[in-house]
Amino acid sequence: MAERRNGSFPIGKRKHGSSQRGVMASPRGPREIDYLRQSQKDKQKIQELARKRRQFIHESESVAGYGNKNLPAYKHKQEIIDLVDTYKAIILGGPTGSGKSTQVPQFLLEAGYEKIYMLVPRRIIADGLHGRLIEELGEHLGAEKAHQAVGVVHGERSEFSDDSRIIVMTPNTFTRMEAGIRAAYAEDKVAIISDEIHEANLYTEIATGIAAQAVHENESWRLIAASATHNTASLQKSFSELNAGFVPAVNIEGRPFQVEVKSAPSDSPMDVYIREGDDHEKTMIFTSGKGEIDHIIDETIDALEKQSSGSSSEVVFRKLHGELNDIEMSHINDPVAEGQRLVIVSSPAGMSGITIPGVTLVITDGTINRQELDDDGVSGLTRRYLSKAEIMQQMGRAGRDVPGGVGILARPTSIREDMIRSRGQEVEIEQMPFLTFKARDEFGPPEIYHSNLSQVVLSVADLDRRFSDINPFIPHQVTSTDIISAEESLSRLGALDANDQITKLGRNMNQFPVRPELSRGMAEVVRQNRPVQQLARAAFIVAALESGGLQDFSDKDSREWQSLLRPDTTDDFMAQLDISLTTMPESPLEYVKFLEEHDLSYKRVQRTKKVTRKILRSCGLRLENIVVAPPNAVEEDELRHDLVAGMIDLVYEKSRIINRQQHYQNIHGDSDSTQRFISGRSVVPPGEHRYVAGLPRWYETALKSGGRKRHNIVEQVVPVDAKTISEYARQNDLLTRGKIEAAFEGGRVVERYHPMFGSIPAGRAEVGVIYDEIPEKSQNVLVDYVLNNPGQAQQALREVAEEIEYYTTRLPEGKIMDYLQPDAPEPLTKKTIELLIRQFARSTREAHRVDHELGRYVFSNNVSISRYFDDETRQRLEKLTPNEIIIDNKVLAVSYMNGHPYVNGAQMAVRNILRGKQLHLPDGREILVQISQPGIGKTRVSTHEL
Repeated sequence: MAERRNGSFPIGKRKHGSSQRGVMASPRGPREIDYLRQSQKDKQKIQELARKRRQFIHESESVAGYGNKNLPAYKHKQEIIDLVDTYKAIILGGPTGSGKSTQVPQFLLEAGYEKIYMLVPRRIIADGLHGRLIEELGEHLGAEKAHQAVGVVHGERSEFSDDSRIIVMTPNTFTRMEAGIRAAYAEDKVAIISDEIHEANLYTEIATGIAAQAVHENESWRLIAASATHNTASLQKSFSELNAGFVPAVNIEGRPFQVEVKSAPSDSPMDVYIREGDDHEKTMIFTSGKGEIDHIIDETIDALEKQSSGSSSEVVFRKLHGELNDIEMSHINDPVAEGQRLVIVSSPAGMSGITIPGVTLVITDGTINRQELDDDGVSGLTRRYLSKAEIMQQMGRAGRDVPGGVGILARPTSIREDMIRSRGQEVEIEQMPFLTFKARDEFGPPEIYHSNLSQVVLSVADLDRRFSDINPFIPHQVTSTDIISAEESLSRLGALDANDQITKLGRNMNQFPVRPELSRGMAEVVRQNRPVQQLARAAFIVAALESGGLQDFSDKDSREWQSLLRPDTTDDFMAQLDISLTTMPESPLEYVKFLEEHDLSYKRVQRTKKVTRKILRSCGLRLENIVVAPPNAVEEDELRHDLVAGMIDLVYEKSRIINRQQHYQNIHGDSDSTQRFISGRSVVPPGEHRYVAGLPRWYETALKSGGRKRHNIVEQVVPVDAKTISEYARQNDLLTRGKIEAAFEGGRVVERYHPMFGSIPAGRAEVGVIYDEIPEKSQNVLVDYVLNNPGQAQQALREVAEEIEYYTTRLPEGKIMDYLQPDAPEPLTKKTIELLIRQFARSTREAHRVDHELGRYVFSNNVSISRYFDDETRQRLEKLTPNEIIIDNKVLAVSYMNGHPYVNGAQMAVRNILRGKQLHLPDGREILVQISQPGIGKTRVSTHEL
């Protein structure tokens, strides 16, 4: 068995749906051919609404009302109101600055909606939008009434009342409040606007799914999905059930100034700026990360100096990335001296949350460092190409408020390759060759595909819902096997019961804003009634781990943080605590300087403080009222014991030495499991302990050959003992029976088995029976019942089997093997599932236990469609196995027999369409025509190329 996974952490040569970069929901029944087609009735509605819109535009020149007539959204005011009144869900598109965020809530307020909830992905956006709405409505209502009408609520602020008609909030806040909103306003006209949906933010997706389900169940509720750039097909698919089919879309034209878009395939961003920069007072250059930002600035300065000595002094360079501190961020928009030009070199973090006025030139190298999950479900950063939508967002930074905007797509930046070129040598193999705009994906991967699905499933369970119920309404749905796997991982932690309902422990875990592996440990500290000091210490550790550790490792030689540790600190949990308890300067400037001198990350230190406060607030404590002292040895042991309660599936055993480096493998793995080494950032000496718990991660380094090497590590490491891990495994009924021995005892033969948790022995041999013998007839009755009444785990397995079968039956015999992943297991079939059910029926008499065992099978064997096909292969197979073709605007169904595609030509009209044409699929297979006449059978049609 391969390494297993839990949420976003190991445990498995598999990925949940959220780990896949472009996963499609599996399989799609009749392939959802019709969900985008408008009915005649819908077309008539749209035509009538368009007529009303034209009339409104004509009349609105003399009629006052809410909204800003100078913004493009105002031209669509009546159209938006009418569509929202007519349909339960609509899609609203429009570029930044078109007014969709500020105007639509006002339109709906004027249209009589009692409550309008505006969901925006970040607090800073919520605060800004709240202020802007009050300012604009103040012109119509007066300042006092506008303040009463508009409220705001998020984790750091709560300013709203029963009189608030428009409430701006973050998605997480809406998720928590939705049950109360539904209870209070079920009969009222309610509109929920999910804004910035193009970012595919995890919590926006979940909140949108919950909102969509609520709209589905409440007749007078409405949903508006608003976006600058969006995947219309994905949203149509998710919301089609709300409207019984068609989901209308309003596209607001909205740029006051157009941007000229160019490509420079042979030029680096530095080359482009040297050539174009003189004509632009303010430029933004986008690249993937901090290292590339520094490289671009250094190289551009050198190039300017070579061009004309002293010319670089005419250009002011500023950095913009996710690790800037508040002081640095506050100076991004500072004016420059007369005669100087400003260049802001940014990571993709500069695409949202901050506005740079006056930019006329944007240069992008078209790359981004993406967080992705590997086949073990382990996260890491890797450099990828930006999608079309992401590039257009970057280029949209030019010409937003001034004319003359230009956007240029340049060659990807490569520090190593530029060094080779500087020596006068040629680069033989580019790591990331120039990729044209046309060749790129339409959209970037949604966050839900590389996030900890277990945490989301738990938060939904705390609402007394199952994630599988809201999954159909989420813009980017995940697969059923991935939901089952996430539920199983939570069950192993005691957060869900055998029926996948949340337990009291699960509710306690969900109070803490951290992943389940960490919230389980925090819940254990509370459960053990530890004193306040221990609660605070545990909160610091958990918050630091959730934030990714407090150290800044951008410089691999950074070690100054070690001077903050106590001399006897020997594990990373205590190291994070030591740093957290360090007294730091209060002056903002001195504080930032202290962090830099000690190689600490400003952003992660700040986030750790914030998360610590939230955790303690959940326990009824305020950090300001607690003086936390370093723990003694006994208290350290207590903390380790409690916090590893959630890491039982993240335990690693010393395995073998590879390249003179001690490696570890997950205790649930086998000889093929991923081998990991302890991170060089850790204070735990490699090889000193047999068992360690820690967070797995991977990273990549460039090779001279042009490729990249992946390094699999464990970080934030703490030594663990077998007894503690076995104790928690026994509590959750996770022990398995190892080696069975027969012995004669008390005048009879008994079986002795060794309880095990993975590779860890969990106590002495025990006497017992494996299971009561169940008569074969009873087994058959149970099997028949389970097959005819499938539970969720069986349904999830069937989805995988059906998709594999779908492709297999539509390809030539044996051809499916050419498309399987290299390490794919034997293809799952319905027969395989039946054999599993028969196996489990030998040891239980209860149907729900059989489905529970199937869920465990999904989890422990990493069952997922991604084990068989990667995303590109699935997309290719979709094209190779179409259900229909379109000839002369006529849709013809395609069937398959033994891998041969054909259309039914029984009707003369079909034969007339096909006459004189020869049809082929993309792989060259000829499409035949089936004529239903005796003795004729299949005949070929002549020339036409699909």
